[in-house]
Amino acid sequence: MTFRRVLLVLHLWAALLASVFLLLLGATGSFMVYEREVDHILNRRLVAVRPGSPQLTLTELFTRLEKSYPGHKVTEIGFSHQPDVADEVYLDPGNGAEGMVSQFHTHLRMDKHRQAAELILGMASLLLLFLSRSGIILWWRRKLFRVNWRGGGKRINFDLHNVLGVWCSLFLFLFALTGVAMTWEGAFNNLLNRLLPAGSTPERRRMAESPDGAAALSPDAIVAAARAALPGADVAAMGIASGRPVDVRMRFPEDRTPIGRSRVLVDPYTGNVLSAVSTRTAPLAFKISRLWIREIHTGDIFGCLTRLLACVMSLILPIMTITGTLIWWNRNRKLLPANTDEPG
Repeated sequence: MTFRRVLLVLHLWAALLASVFLLLLGATGSFMVYEREVDHILNRRLVAVRPGSPQLTLTELFTRLEKSYPGHKVTEIGFSHQPDVADEVYLDPGNGAEGMVSQFHTHLRMDKHRQAAELILGMASLLLLFLSRSGIILWWRRKLFRVNWRGGGKRINFDLHNVLGVWCSLFLFLFALTGVAMTWEGAFNNLLNRLLPAGSTPERRRMAESPDGAAALSPDAIVAAARAALPGADVAAMGIASGRPVDVRMRFPEDRTPIGRSRVLVDPYTGNVLSAVSTRTAPLAFKISRLWIREIHTGDIFGCLTRLLACVMSLILPIMTITGTLIWWNRNRKLLPANTDEPG
């Protein structure tokens, strides 16, 4: 059995095993690029605000919400930074809220078996990593750069799979590589820290015991402490949990991740900054794993152009899955395909 035939068999099996998940990842991934914009359009009456009225302080906002929903506490707030778009506030449980599409993309909506679902999607990313490279080798003999639209359905399908595969192979490879890195983030971070200078890790101080009956500081005071710790960064989100430091997510202008990768932990009773991690001063390993990996995966890395490119390339993945499956189907559904480059 020649090397090419072995590779063709492996390519076929990898594609069949991952097909359903790649179809789902591509479709949901393309939607997630503009998920926030679509959500704002569909729910305009919920998020639209009329600028001009005096803006409430965070303390006033939290007080009004908790008064409107007795027995509930604000656990998280995401800041819009747009005068005509409302901030998003979550009452308990609230933390970790995700849209339906995001839940499918990250863990197949299997909340009770999230780790197993993430492992399955990680394996699908590994298979895509192999498919994007093996496809180039299989394509090399014919070197198809355009589709013969005058051919029959099988010919067009075969050409479309090859042409899209070669033009999009780099982007599919990057989607797969970043997906693998995010699935096994801990192992990936350890590898980066061994290969690259880790630098000094910011010291994280322990939160002091709160005096009996002590009241927590106001949200405005906590935000002020976070801003003082990282001047020049906007507050993107804030998570509040009883008995724990307030988690303030911040974003510098060059940080294009949706929620920001700079992070400040503030003692809710004293206002002391327990830890401050800035993307501007973080070591290279941190920037790669926590910043650039996600920016590449979501298309945010260079702004509007790369977001559009990520959306289009994500849509190509379901097309590749469908055309590849049709090629196999047209070849009598053999699991040991003949060593041929013909469409069948």
